[in-house]
Amino acid sequence: MSDKRPLHFVRSGHTLVAVNQHEKDVLSSYDSSQWLQVRLGQPRNRRRNGMYWVVLDICVENGVAPSKDVLHDVLKMQCGLGSTMMTRDGTTFITPGSTAFDKLREHDFAEYFTKAMRFIESDLMPGVDLQTLLSEARRKLDT
Repeated sequence: MSDKRPLHFVRSGHTLVAVNQHEKDVLSSYDSSQWLQVRLGQPRNRRRNGMYWVVLDICVENGVAPSKDVLHDVLKMQCGLGSTMMTRDGTTFITPGSTAFDKLREHDFAEYFTKAMRFIESDLMPGVDLQTLLSEARRKLDT
């Protein structure tokens, strides 16, 4: 099938049930006894992801960090999303992990988002109310 759009199903016990006609049409294009390869995943909340990047924009605008990329790496490491390696001489290297859609499930990104927002509120922008910051981010995201 040439259509590369993701197919959406709902799990019902040990069965996947098509959520709309598009999925039903795609499935019916295969023989009923034909084996199919399926890659499972849960869609990420694009709005939360957008909010995250708008909050980072606001932080950079307020002098918290030199760029969104730098702040993003700092937040990932601060929130435990990364790897640490120690050499034989005791030198420690820390590398930030990934928040890419194919690397971090929605539940894990939601948890990361909450930790990152708390760190911004408590350490990077103390005195700024988190709900006010998120409201400003929503406003910017919606315009």
